[in-house]
Amino acid sequence: MITTELKIASYDRSLLLLDSDLPIEAKTMKKIQANEIDIVCSSPSCIEGLMLQILGALPKGGVNATSQTLKRRFRKQVDARDDSDALRKLRQKAEALFPKKVLEAARKTCPPLDQIISFIAVSYTHLRAHETEAD
Repeated sequence: MITTELKIASYDRSLLLLDSDLPIEAKTMKKIQANEIDIVCSSPSCIEGLMLQILGALPKGGVNATSQTLKRRFRKQVDARDDSDALRKLRQKAEALFPKKVLEAARKTCPPLDQIISFIAVSYTHLRAHETEAD
């Protein structure tokens, strides 16, 4: 499903952000590699942990905290009742939580964030090159 969804859209490049606490099946990894999809594994173990690291708000245990601890802490960070509510609130508060200044500072110490920002920058440059060719 992952590679099918990314290939249906015919993107030149694709990036897949995965929780690092869940193993990637060999069959899935082969498909990802065959389709030249870039992978970024969240660190610490889940995407919520990555966001907490960006915010400088990791709980006790830091990057070694369990996924459940990180998810609980993130729900508290966005004042959410459960994971669905956390996602909804993240959508509402993303711009306020992650202004450019915070992202640029965190990028220096958070390799997964740096990979994501670099991917976006290269993709944007690639898009602009296509637009220039069309002109």
